[in-house]
Amino acid sequence: MRSRSAHRISKVLLVLACLSFCGPARAGEGIWTTGGPYHGRNVTAIAFDPVTRSTLYAASWDSGVYRSLDGGGSWMKKGVPTSSLYDLVVDPAHPATLYAGVATSGVLKSDDAGDTWTYSSAGFIPWVDGLSLAIDPSNPSTLYVGTDNQGIYKSTDAGASWSWSGESSYVYGLAIDPVVTSNVYAASWGGGILKSTDAGASWAAANAGLWDAQTVAVAVDPQTPSRLYAAGWDSGVFRSTDSGATWSPASIGITDLRVWKIAVDPATPSTLYAGTGGGVFRSTDFGLTWVPAGGGLQTLMVFALAIDPGRPSTIFAGTETDGVFKSTDSGATWSDANTGMSDFRASSFAFPTGVPGTVYAGTLLPGEFNLNCCGVYRSTDSGASWSSAGLATSMVKSLAYTPTAPATLLAGTWDGFFRSTDLGVSWTRLTGDEGSFVSSFAVHPADPSTVYAARESGKGGVIRSTDGGQSWVVTSAGLEKSWDWGNFLWVTALAMDAADPSTLYAGTYGYGVFRSTDAGGSWSATQYGYVVVTALSVGGSAVYAATSNGVYRSTDSGSHWALSNEGLTDTDAFGVAVDPLDGSRVFLSTRSAVFASADGGATWAPRTDGLGSAIRRLSFDPEGTTVYGGGSGVWQFTPRDAASRFHVLAPCRVFDTRNGDGDDAAAPALAPHTLRSFPLAARCGVPPRAKAVAANVTVTGATSAGFLRVFRGDLGVVPAPPTVTFRAGVTRANSGVLALSRDGNLSLKVSNASNGPVDFVLDVSGFFE
Repeated sequence: MRSRSAHRISKVLLVLACLSFCGPARAGEGIWTTGGPYHGRNVTAIAFDPVTRSTLYAASWDSGVYRSLDGGGSWMKKGVPTSSLYDLVVDPAHPATLYAGVATSGVLKSDDAGDTWTYSSAGFIPWVDGLSLAIDPSNPSTLYVGTDNQGIYKSTDAGASWSWSGESSYVYGLAIDPVVTSNVYAASWGGGILKSTDAGASWAAANAGLWDAQTVAVAVDPQTPSRLYAAGWDSGVFRSTDSGATWSPASIGITDLRVWKIAVDPATPSTLYAGTGGGVFRSTDFGLTWVPAGGGLQTLMVFALAIDPGRPSTIFAGTETDGVFKSTDSGATWSDANTGMSDFRASSFAFPTGVPGTVYAGTLLPGEFNLNCCGVYRSTDSGASWSSAGLATSMVKSLAYTPTAPATLLAGTWDGFFRSTDLGVSWTRLTGDEGSFVSSFAVHPADPSTVYAARESGKGGVIRSTDGGQSWVVTSAGLEKSWDWGNFLWVTALAMDAADPSTLYAGTYGYGVFRSTDAGGSWSATQYGYVVVTALSVGGSAVYAATSNGVYRSTDSGSHWALSNEGLTDTDAFGVAVDPLDGSRVFLSTRSAVFASADGGATWAPRTDGLGSAIRRLSFDPEGTTVYGGGSGVWQFTPRDAASRFHVLAPCRVFDTRNGDGDDAAAPALAPHTLRSFPLAARCGVPPRAKAVAANVTVTGATSAGFLRVFRGDLGVVPAPPTVTFRAGVTRANSGVLALSRDGNLSLKVSNASNGPVDFVLDVSGFFE
């Protein structure tokens, strides 16, 4: 029998070893990560990279441009200077070149796959909207753009300049004959289908039989260009088989005649799809008849359609407010494809007592009111994934947990005050807010039935509840507006001294910080100043105020204040949070970055690794191990020096590919240049809460030189130093800390970078949580 002893090394050596060869840190440790919530936005266009089909782009009316590098599996927002996009196309000859039709500015252009954009508007009249785009497939330097009430513009120099091409109507759709590219078609509002046979030099109506002149889309059969399809506003689909000379209705089976987009299968043109106000419909007989192809989409408005040119059974649909959906079976079934696509801004956080890893987030859409959106979301895995927890039609600005029985959540929304006694399963509206928007809550740590709420609109001031939020009284003496009798200063932030709950701090809109030392009975201005306070946080006698001037700090419980901006490169601050277990650790968010201080706010250093969103709100979990940031979704960051607990295990062999017992952790040996997953669940006493294991990795049986990489099981192959290097016929070993996957599977992946098979052995001696 082989020995099952493991090589045990000290915690210090484990950490040093991990830094040298462990590879990527566990998500959230030393790097910002996000798991949502993902809901999608109003998607107006979807376009494939013609060369790398796993790359595609989505344009949104209210959120700019997103790019996916994995076939829609995940999205990343790109830096478009405006959020209002109508259309997007990719240059077929130069796939890194993109054009976007935008509101008020015509066209934007990117030459680096969407990373950066410049305005391409020379020749447009001011304030023109770029509603639709088309690129000449035979000469990609020639483009057309349809505009709002200004007709069609044309560029022959790749968007460097534009000239008016005729007409004066709204042009919502454009299509070019792929064979005779001088034939161009435009779907106009009021003018029906317009046709040019001279590359846009002149246009004429092509409407015979088209009884609805309000058209919004046009498509050309790529194999038989004389066959066209047009979408009329609230009148369904029309078809032409003579290049637009005549049209006939082609909507049999379409139950919602609000057709916004038509897509033709490039490989099988008899198959086409229509995006409508009631999902997607499919035809397999050139549009003569249609059937629903929108399982799960019937209630959604579909504005955009894109067919994978290399795999036509894969289709993407862009919807109104619900983002992108993907089908891999020609539209028979659809699944949400919105990972990474969200502008829901997490505005507040709440952490239920005694439930590690569970966090609630209130969300909103910045700058928008009365939208059917947002609400409260819940994560039970420290932010790796999220699910709705109610108030889905409300924009939630503030959230608080009050550990009463049963567990209670409070939410302040644009539409009033709400309370849940079952952690978000159901909500009831409260009275006492008097039409004001609640910016923040403060809960008494020893008496959770006592709650304070700050009002940043309406009557303003602070209100207090002594029954867990069921009823409220105004407690704002000293916060009165001298010029507006009966109303109080708008309070934008509220914080309580946990060590002395009778002391509270109120940040105001334009009048600095006020303090109460009698549980809100009276308030007085501190020596602060006339600035807008966006957030407050208390750590012992230190109080921090985030403002547009940077961060103000008081070290004497708010009696005196001073700016503390050393190290900040951006002083437009929005959020601040003190570690509840270590008052010297403070995080600050600004318009462009997040900063951390290890000396109580005296100095700051940027902490932006992995961050893909501006952060507006910050909050530590009660254990002080993870800071949560509210940006586009929820972001998490665990400082590398946060306390970790190490648990010793009896030396145990977890995996050995030399064993022939047939389980997934044994034979066969690792084949050359392959990747294999090894699950740790229920092995050697490693619990589900483990973040990493102390391990000894052994490689034996190698027939050629190479190296082995061991890394988290939820990652793909990523650049990383080798865990073990080896030579043919020589057994080699190394020890260190191996980070475990964050997907709940407790797995590792092993990559054999050699030209021959090797056997892999893993022994563990402990784990970190």
